[in-house]
Amino acid sequence: MKIFISYGRSDSRDISGRICDRLRSALGESSVFMDVDDLPLGRHFPDYLRQEVENCHAFLAVIGDSWLTATDEDGKRRLDDPDDFVRIEIESALKRPIPLIPVLVGEKPMPAIKDLRAELRELSFRNGFELRSKKFNADMGELLERLRKVVDTRPDSDRYPDYQTAYVNVPYETGAVAERSFRDISNAMKMQKGGEHEFTTGYVHFRGSMLFEDWLREAEKGSAAAMCLVAYCHALGVGSEHSRDKAIEWFEAAAERNFALAQYNLWLNYRSSDSAKAARSLRDAAKYGSRDAIRLMKQERLVQRRSTLAKYLSGIMRTCRAFPHRFNDGLKRLVAGDEYTILFRFVQVVLYFLIPVSAAIYAVSCFF
Repeated sequence: MKIFISYGRSDSRDISGRICDRLRSALGESSVFMDVDDLPLGRHFPDYLRQEVENCHAFLAVIGDSWLTATDEDGKRRLDDPDDFVRIEIESALKRPIPLIPVLVGEKPMPAIKDLRAELRELSFRNGFELRSKKFNADMGELLERLRKVVDTRPDSDRYPDYQTAYVNVPYETGAVAERSFRDISNAMKMQKGGEHEFTTGYVHFRGSMLFEDWLREAEKGSAAAMCLVAYCHALGVGSEHSRDKAIEWFEAAAERNFALAQYNLWLNYRSSDSAKAARSLRDAAKYGSRDAIRLMKQERLVQRRSTLAKYLSGIMRTCRAFPHRFNDGLKRLVAGDEYTILFRFVQVVLYFLIPVSAAIYAVSCFF
Protein backbone atom coordinates (compact mmCIF):
# COMPACT_ATOMS: atom_id res chain seq x y z
CA MET A 1 0.00 0.00 0.00
CA LYS A 2 1.39 3.43 -0.95
CA ILE A 3 0.18 7.01 -0.42
CA PHE A 4 1.39 9.73 -2.79
CA ILE A 5 1.84 13.27 -1.37
CA SER A 6 1.62 16.09 -3.92
CA TYR A 7 2.50 19.65 -2.86
CA GLY A 8 3.76 22.97 -4.14
CA ARG A 9 7.34 23.61 -3.04
CA SER A 10 6.80 27.34 -2.74
CA ASP A 11 3.46 26.83 -1.04
CA SER A 12 3.45 24.02 1.53
CA ARG A 13 6.87 22.34 1.70
CA ASP A 14 7.20 22.41 5.52
CA ILE A 15 3.77 21.13 6.48
CA SER A 16 3.92 18.51 3.70
CA GLY A 17 7.12 17.24 5.27
CA ARG A 18 5.36 16.97 8.65
CA ILE A 19 2.46 15.10 7.03
CA CYS A 20 4.93 12.72 5.36
CA ASP A 21 6.78 12.05 8.62
CA ARG A 22 3.56 11.35 10.50
CA LEU A 23 2.24 8.98 7.82
CA ARG A 24 5.55 7.10 7.64
CA SER A 25 5.60 6.79 11.41
CA ALA A 26 2.10 5.30 11.39
CA LEU A 27 2.21 3.22 8.19
CA GLY A 28 5.87 2.48 7.51
CA GLU A 29 8.69 4.13 5.55
CA SER A 30 7.82 2.49 2.23
CA SER A 31 4.11 3.37 2.45
CA VAL A 32 4.50 7.05 1.51
CA PHE A 33 5.97 8.69 -1.59
CA MET A 34 7.23 12.28 -1.47
CA ASP A 35 9.41 13.48 -4.31
CA VAL A 36 12.13 15.20 -2.24
CA ASP A 37 13.20 11.96 -0.54
CA ASP A 38 12.11 9.30 -3.00
CA LEU A 39 13.31 10.46 -6.44
CA PRO A 40 16.26 8.30 -7.63
CA LEU A 41 19.26 10.05 -9.13
CA GLY A 42 19.28 10.33 -12.90
CA ARG A 43 15.61 9.45 -13.46
CA HIS A 44 13.39 11.47 -15.80
CA PHE A 45 11.32 13.42 -13.27
CA PRO A 46 7.90 13.66 -15.06
CA ASP A 47 7.91 10.00 -16.17
CA TYR A 48 8.93 8.82 -12.72
CA LEU A 49 6.16 10.88 -11.08
CA ARG A 50 3.55 9.40 -13.44
CA GLN A 51 4.83 5.91 -12.66
CA GLU A 52 4.60 6.49 -8.90
CA VAL A 53 1.07 7.90 -9.21
CA GLU A 54 0.16 4.80 -11.24
CA ASN A 55 1.42 2.61 -8.37
CA CYS A 56 -0.18 4.45 -5.45
CA HIS A 57 -3.40 3.49 -3.66
CA ALA A 58 -4.34 6.96 -2.36
CA PHE A 59 -3.33 10.49 -3.38
CA LEU A 60 -3.07 13.52 -1.07
CA ALA A 61 -3.05 16.92 -2.81
CA VAL A 62 -1.71 19.39 -0.22
CA ILE A 63 -3.19 22.82 -1.02
CA GLY A 64 -1.93 25.99 0.65
CA ASP A 65 -2.87 29.63 0.27
CA SER A 66 -0.67 30.20 -2.82
CA TRP A 67 -1.23 26.79 -4.45
CA LEU A 68 -3.58 28.26 -7.05
CA THR A 69 -1.67 31.49 -7.73
CA ALA A 70 1.99 30.36 -7.50
CA THR A 71 4.05 31.69 -10.43
CA ASP A 72 7.35 30.80 -12.09
CA GLU A 73 10.36 33.03 -12.81
CA ASP A 74 8.55 34.60 -15.79
CA GLY A 75 5.49 35.51 -13.71
CA LYS A 76 3.26 32.86 -15.31
CA ARG A 77 0.94 30.78 -13.17
CA ARG A 78 2.51 27.35 -12.57
CA LEU A 79 -0.72 25.41 -12.98
CA ASP A 80 -1.03 26.76 -16.53
CA ASP A 81 2.27 25.08 -17.46
CA PRO A 82 1.66 21.52 -18.78
CA ASP A 83 5.15 20.56 -17.50
CA ASP A 84 4.53 21.73 -13.94
CA PHE A 85 5.12 18.82 -11.58
CA VAL A 86 2.05 19.45 -9.40
CA ARG A 87 -0.16 19.58 -12.48
CA ILE A 88 1.41 16.36 -13.87
CA GLU A 89 0.80 14.57 -10.57
CA ILE A 90 -2.83 15.62 -10.19
CA GLU A 91 -3.73 15.01 -13.83
CA SER A 92 -2.27 11.50 -13.56
CA ALA A 93 -4.16 10.83 -10.31
CA LEU A 94 -7.48 12.04 -11.73
CA LYS A 95 -7.22 9.40 -14.46
CA ARG A 96 -7.10 6.60 -11.89
CA PRO A 97 -9.96 5.14 -9.77
CA ILE A 98 -8.25 5.89 -6.45
CA PRO A 99 -9.15 8.22 -3.55
CA LEU A 100 -7.81 11.70 -4.35
CA ILE A 101 -8.04 13.82 -1.20
CA PRO A 102 -7.40 17.58 -1.25
CA VAL A 103 -5.74 18.51 2.07
CA LEU A 104 -6.32 22.20 2.80
CA VAL A 105 -3.49 23.59 4.95
CA GLY A 106 -4.06 27.32 4.57
CA GLU A 107 -6.79 29.85 5.23
CA LYS A 108 -8.32 29.78 1.75
CA PRO A 109 -11.15 27.40 0.75
CA MET A 110 -11.09 24.74 -1.98
CA PRO A 111 -10.22 26.26 -5.38
CA ALA A 112 -13.32 27.05 -7.42
CA ILE A 113 -14.01 25.26 -10.69
CA LYS A 114 -13.75 28.49 -12.69
CA ASP A 115 -10.20 29.07 -11.38
CA LEU A 116 -8.89 25.70 -12.54
CA ARG A 117 -7.90 24.53 -15.98
CA ALA A 118 -10.23 22.01 -17.64
CA GLU A 119 -7.81 19.14 -16.92
CA LEU A 120 -7.92 19.85 -13.18
CA ARG A 121 -11.57 20.81 -12.61
CA GLU A 122 -12.50 17.34 -11.37
CA LEU A 123 -10.40 18.17 -8.29
CA SER A 124 -13.07 20.62 -7.11
CA PHE A 125 -15.59 17.79 -6.82
CA ARG A 126 -13.39 15.71 -4.49
CA ASN A 127 -14.22 15.81 -0.79
CA GLY A 128 -11.34 17.56 0.98
CA PHE A 129 -9.87 17.59 4.48
CA GLU A 130 -8.90 20.69 6.46
CA LEU A 131 -5.58 20.35 8.32
CA ARG A 132 -4.87 23.16 10.78
CA SER A 133 -1.37 23.90 12.06
CA LYS A 134 -2.65 24.70 15.56
CA LYS A 135 -4.31 21.29 15.82
CA PHE A 136 -1.90 19.34 13.65
CA ASN A 137 -1.67 16.18 15.78
CA ALA A 138 -5.42 15.90 16.31
CA ASP A 139 -6.19 16.58 12.65
CA MET A 140 -3.54 14.09 11.46
CA GLY A 141 -5.05 11.45 13.73
CA GLU A 142 -8.45 12.06 12.16
CA LEU A 143 -6.95 12.01 8.63
CA LEU A 144 -5.33 8.64 9.34
CA GLU A 145 -8.61 7.20 10.61
CA ARG A 146 -10.46 8.41 7.54
CA LEU A 147 -7.73 7.06 5.25
CA ARG A 148 -8.10 3.63 6.84
CA LYS A 149 -11.77 3.65 5.86
CA VAL A 150 -11.05 4.14 2.14
CA VAL A 151 -7.78 2.18 1.69
CA ASP A 152 -6.28 -0.86 3.40
CA THR A 153 -3.36 0.68 5.34
CA ARG A 154 -2.18 -2.58 6.84
CA PRO A 155 1.27 -3.82 5.78
CA ASP A 156 1.40 -6.60 3.18
CA SER A 157 2.41 -9.13 5.85
CA ASP A 158 -0.94 -8.56 7.60
CA ARG A 159 -3.11 -8.27 4.48
CA TYR A 160 -1.93 -11.47 2.80
CA PRO A 161 -0.89 -14.98 3.87
CA ASP A 162 2.78 -15.72 4.49
CA TYR A 163 3.60 -16.34 0.82
CA GLN A 164 7.34 -16.55 1.27
CA THR A 165 7.10 -19.38 3.82
CA ALA A 166 4.48 -21.14 1.69
CA TYR A 167 6.42 -21.05 -1.55
CA VAL A 168 9.87 -21.75 -0.08
CA ASN A 169 8.47 -25.02 1.29
CA VAL A 170 6.87 -26.04 -2.03
CA PRO A 171 9.34 -27.90 -4.29
CA TYR A 172 9.49 -27.21 -8.03
CA GLU A 173 7.97 -29.83 -10.29
CA THR A 174 8.80 -30.80 -13.82
CA GLY A 175 6.97 -29.27 -16.76
CA ALA A 176 6.45 -25.82 -18.31
CA VAL A 177 7.41 -22.93 -16.05
CA ALA A 178 3.95 -21.27 -15.96
CA GLU A 179 2.12 -24.54 -15.37
CA ARG A 180 4.59 -25.41 -12.63
CA SER A 181 3.99 -21.99 -11.08
CA PHE A 182 0.26 -22.61 -10.89
CA ARG A 183 0.88 -26.04 -9.39
CA ASP A 184 2.99 -24.30 -6.75
CA ILE A 185 0.12 -21.90 -6.09
CA SER A 186 -2.36 -24.75 -5.85
CA ASN A 187 -0.13 -26.66 -3.42
CA ALA A 188 0.39 -23.55 -1.30
CA MET A 189 -3.37 -22.95 -1.13
CA LYS A 190 -3.74 -26.37 0.51
CA MET A 191 -1.37 -25.22 3.27
CA GLN A 192 -2.94 -21.82 4.05
CA LYS A 193 -6.28 -20.09 3.72
CA GLY A 194 -6.83 -17.59 0.96
CA GLY A 195 -8.25 -17.08 -2.52
CA GLU A 196 -6.55 -17.96 -5.80
CA HIS A 197 -6.19 -14.28 -6.73
CA GLU A 198 -4.54 -13.50 -3.40
CA PHE A 199 -2.10 -16.38 -3.65
CA THR A 200 -1.22 -15.60 -7.27
CA THR A 201 -0.53 -11.98 -6.28
CA GLY A 202 1.75 -13.17 -3.50
CA TYR A 203 3.50 -15.67 -5.78
CA VAL A 204 4.21 -13.01 -8.40
CA HIS A 205 5.54 -10.66 -5.73
CA PHE A 206 7.86 -13.41 -4.49
CA ARG A 207 9.06 -15.02 -7.74
CA GLY A 208 7.96 -12.64 -10.51
CA SER A 209 11.31 -10.87 -10.89
CA MET A 210 13.06 -14.21 -11.31
CA LEU A 211 10.57 -15.90 -13.63
CA PHE A 212 9.13 -13.03 -15.72
CA GLU A 213 11.32 -13.70 -18.79
CA ASP A 214 10.39 -17.40 -18.77
CA TRP A 215 6.69 -16.58 -18.44
CA LEU A 216 6.94 -14.03 -21.26
CA ARG A 217 8.56 -16.53 -23.64
CA GLU A 218 5.84 -19.08 -22.92
CA ALA A 219 3.10 -16.42 -23.25
CA GLU A 220 4.38 -15.45 -26.70
CA LYS A 221 4.11 -19.12 -27.67
CA GLY A 222 0.43 -19.17 -26.67
CA SER A 223 0.38 -20.44 -23.07
CA ALA A 224 -2.73 -19.04 -21.32
CA ALA A 225 -1.23 -19.68 -17.87
CA ALA A 226 1.90 -17.74 -18.83
CA MET A 227 -0.20 -14.89 -20.26
CA CYS A 228 -2.04 -14.59 -16.97
CA LEU A 229 1.22 -14.47 -14.96
CA VAL A 230 2.73 -11.88 -17.32
CA ALA A 231 -0.43 -9.79 -16.84
CA TYR A 232 0.03 -9.99 -13.07
CA CYS A 233 3.64 -8.80 -13.44
CA HIS A 234 2.51 -5.73 -15.42
CA ALA A 235 -0.34 -5.06 -13.00
CA LEU A 236 2.00 -5.18 -9.98
CA GLY A 237 5.12 -3.74 -11.61
CA VAL A 238 7.16 -6.84 -10.69
CA GLY A 239 9.89 -7.88 -13.11
CA SER A 240 8.52 -5.49 -15.74
CA GLU A 241 7.18 -2.00 -16.17
CA HIS A 242 3.96 -1.18 -14.32
CA SER A 243 1.24 -0.87 -16.97
CA ARG A 244 -2.47 -1.39 -16.42
CA ASP A 245 -3.13 -1.35 -20.18
CA LYS A 246 -0.62 -4.13 -20.86
CA ALA A 247 -2.00 -6.12 -17.93
CA ILE A 248 -5.54 -5.94 -19.33
CA GLU A 249 -4.24 -6.84 -22.81
CA TRP A 250 -2.58 -10.02 -21.48
CA PHE A 251 -5.58 -10.88 -19.26
CA GLU A 252 -7.88 -10.60 -22.29
CA ALA A 253 -5.57 -12.83 -24.34
CA ALA A 254 -5.63 -15.47 -21.60
CA ALA A 255 -9.40 -15.08 -21.18
CA GLU A 256 -9.91 -15.81 -24.88
CA ARG A 257 -8.35 -19.20 -24.13
CA ASN A 258 -10.91 -19.73 -21.32
CA PHE A 259 -8.38 -19.23 -18.50
CA ALA A 260 -10.60 -18.71 -15.45
CA LEU A 261 -8.23 -16.59 -13.34
CA ALA A 262 -7.72 -14.15 -16.23
CA GLN A 263 -11.49 -13.78 -16.59
CA TYR A 264 -11.76 -13.12 -12.86
CA ASN A 265 -9.15 -10.35 -13.16
CA LEU A 266 -11.06 -8.81 -16.05
CA TRP A 267 -14.06 -8.68 -13.71
CA LEU A 268 -11.89 -6.85 -11.14
CA ASN A 269 -10.86 -4.32 -13.80
CA TYR A 270 -14.29 -3.78 -15.37
CA ARG A 271 -16.57 -3.84 -12.32
CA SER A 272 -16.30 -0.08 -11.73
CA SER A 273 -16.39 1.00 -15.39
CA ASP A 274 -18.37 -1.51 -17.50
CA SER A 275 -20.99 -3.52 -15.64
CA ALA A 276 -21.93 -5.63 -18.70
CA LYS A 277 -18.34 -6.75 -19.35
CA ALA A 278 -17.83 -7.30 -15.63
CA ALA A 279 -20.89 -9.55 -15.32
CA ARG A 280 -19.88 -11.55 -18.42
CA SER A 281 -16.31 -11.97 -17.14
CA LEU A 282 -17.50 -13.14 -13.72
CA ARG A 283 -19.91 -15.67 -15.25
CA ASP A 284 -17.17 -17.03 -17.54
CA ALA A 285 -14.69 -17.22 -14.66
CA ALA A 286 -17.17 -19.23 -12.58
CA LYS A 287 -18.04 -21.42 -15.60
CA TYR A 288 -14.40 -22.37 -16.14
CA GLY A 289 -13.68 -23.08 -12.49
CA SER A 290 -12.41 -19.94 -10.69
CA ARG A 291 -13.10 -20.57 -7.02
CA ASP A 292 -13.08 -16.84 -6.26
CA ALA A 293 -15.70 -16.25 -8.97
CA ILE A 294 -17.82 -19.21 -7.82
CA ARG A 295 -17.79 -17.84 -4.28
CA LEU A 296 -18.90 -14.40 -5.50
CA MET A 297 -21.65 -15.92 -7.67
CA LYS A 298 -22.91 -17.89 -4.66
CA GLN A 299 -22.98 -14.69 -2.63
CA GLU A 300 -24.95 -12.95 -5.39
CA ARG A 301 -27.44 -15.83 -5.56
CA LEU A 302 -27.82 -15.72 -1.77
CA VAL A 303 -28.62 -12.01 -1.95
CA GLN A 304 -31.17 -12.67 -4.72
CA ARG A 305 -32.78 -15.47 -2.70
CA ARG A 306 -33.03 -13.26 0.35
CA SER A 307 -34.65 -10.58 -1.79
CA THR A 308 -37.11 -13.16 -3.15
CA LEU A 309 -37.84 -14.41 0.35
CA ALA A 310 -38.51 -10.88 1.58
CA LYS A 311 -40.90 -10.29 -1.33
CA TYR A 312 -42.87 -13.49 -0.74
CA LEU A 313 -42.98 -13.00 3.03
CA SER A 314 -44.42 -9.55 2.42
CA GLY A 315 -47.15 -11.11 0.24
CA ILE A 316 -47.80 -13.78 2.85
CA MET A 317 -48.24 -11.16 5.55
CA ARG A 318 -50.77 -9.29 3.42
CA THR A 319 -52.68 -12.52 2.74
CA CYS A 320 -52.64 -13.52 6.40
CA ARG A 321 -53.96 -10.14 7.50
CA ALA A 322 -56.90 -10.52 5.10
CA PHE A 323 -57.50 -14.22 5.89
CA PRO A 324 -59.70 -13.92 9.07
CA HIS A 325 -62.16 -11.60 7.32
CA ARG A 326 -62.40 -13.85 4.26
CA PHE A 327 -62.76 -16.96 6.44
CA ASN A 328 -65.61 -15.46 8.49
CA ASP A 329 -67.32 -14.22 5.35
CA GLY A 330 -66.97 -17.67 3.79
CA LEU A 331 -68.52 -19.39 6.83
CA LYS A 332 -71.54 -17.10 6.74
CA ARG A 333 -72.09 -17.84 3.04
CA LEU A 334 -71.54 -21.54 3.69
CA VAL A 335 -74.39 -21.71 6.20
CA ALA A 336 -76.74 -19.63 4.05
CA GLY A 337 -76.47 -21.55 0.74
CA ASP A 338 -77.87 -24.77 -0.82
CA GLU A 339 -75.94 -28.05 -0.97
CA TYR A 340 -74.10 -27.23 -4.24
CA THR A 341 -73.26 -23.77 -3.08
CA ILE A 342 -72.18 -25.22 0.28
CA LEU A 343 -69.70 -27.57 -1.44
CA PHE A 344 -68.31 -24.80 -3.64
CA ARG A 345 -67.86 -22.39 -0.74
CA PHE A 346 -66.29 -25.10 1.41
CA VAL A 347 -63.61 -25.57 -1.25
CA GLN A 348 -63.21 -21.80 -1.42
CA VAL A 349 -62.65 -21.56 2.35
CA VAL A 350 -60.05 -24.37 2.20
CA LEU A 351 -58.22 -22.59 -0.62
CA TYR A 352 -58.13 -19.37 1.40
CA PHE A 353 -56.32 -21.37 4.06
CA LEU A 354 -53.93 -23.16 1.67
CA ILE A 355 -52.75 -20.05 -0.19
CA PRO A 356 -50.64 -18.51 2.64
CA VAL A 357 -49.33 -21.93 3.69
CA SER A 358 -48.21 -22.88 0.16
CA ALA A 359 -46.70 -19.41 -0.36
CA ALA A 360 -44.68 -19.79 2.83
CA ILE A 361 -43.40 -23.23 1.78
CA TYR A 362 -42.42 -21.89 -1.66
CA ALA A 363 -40.59 -18.90 -0.18
CA VAL A 364 -38.59 -21.10 2.19
CA SER A 365 -37.71 -23.49 -0.67
CA CYS A 366 -36.44 -20.53 -2.74
CA PHE A 367 -34.19 -19.44 0.11
CA PHE A 368 -32.64 -22.83 0.74
